[in-house]
Amino acid sequence: MIDRIIDLRGVFNARELGGYKTFDGKTVKEHSLIRTGALVNISEESKLKLINKYKLKYIVDLRTDSEVDIDPDPVIGEAENKHFSVLGNLHIDKESYEIYKRMALTENIGKRYLIAYSSGLDFKKTEIYRSFVFSDCGKKAYMDYFDVLLSKKDDESVLFHCTQGKDRTGMAAILTLSALNVPRKTYVEDYMLTNEACSDIINEIKKEVPKLTDNEAVLELALFCESVDLSSIRPILKEMDEKYGGVNGYIANELKLSDAAFQKLRVLYTQD
Repeated sequence: MIDRIIDLRGVFNARELGGYKTFDGKTVKEHSLIRTGALVNISEESKLKLINKYKLKYIVDLRTDSEVDIDPDPVIGEAENKHFSVLGNLHIDKESYEIYKRMALTENIGKRYLIAYSSGLDFKKTEIYRSFVFSDCGKKAYMDYFDVLLSKKDDESVLFHCTQGKDRTGMAAILTLSALNVPRKTYVEDYMLTNEACSDIINEIKKEVPKLTDNEAVLELALFCESVDLSSIRPILKEMDEKYGGVNGYIANELKLSDAAFQKLRVLYTQD
């Protein structure tokens, strides 16, 4: 059995998409698709692993311009760095940037999210995920991402990431695996695997936040930022089913992927 969680030192939530079975009995090729969190702290040893073991060709960064400015991707061998912001030109203002720095410099994760909550940081899960796939900037980013997937050679790999490697990256993985004819049950399980890959930090949140506050909203915010939940994607998948007949219908209609492109993807990324 493939160990999906990849040991990339300094990289959060690094995983392999190879080995998943498709509806027609094929298998997603190993060492061809990698999903991760931000790469800014990647070790030199892990860079070599991506170069030598995975033959890394493209790095696709799905973060905003502001996130890239704060923590730019490193150069990894000959890999080409691509940047497609799923959230468009969303800019972190000076005040938010100061909050971000305070959070980043706060070692205790409970205190980190107390800062976030007291600063007014809030998320509406379904609205965020809808913006990924139904906003013009989100659709453009995922269209460009698929163009990169279609550009690699057979023995090369593509790494795609955002900051935590779970939401924008998670949706990219869902779209990719669906396009490769992988069953929904499988790509939903892959989405939820973030909680196993990030179990250490999730357990720390559950331990540290209650020490500081009994406000459940703080714990909910922290867990939303560091873990995934089916309630985030179920409404999106349902909407795709109702409007397009499924995820692949969405990809064909909104991301303009042709039948020939679907077939090319499956040739590049799956095998008998």
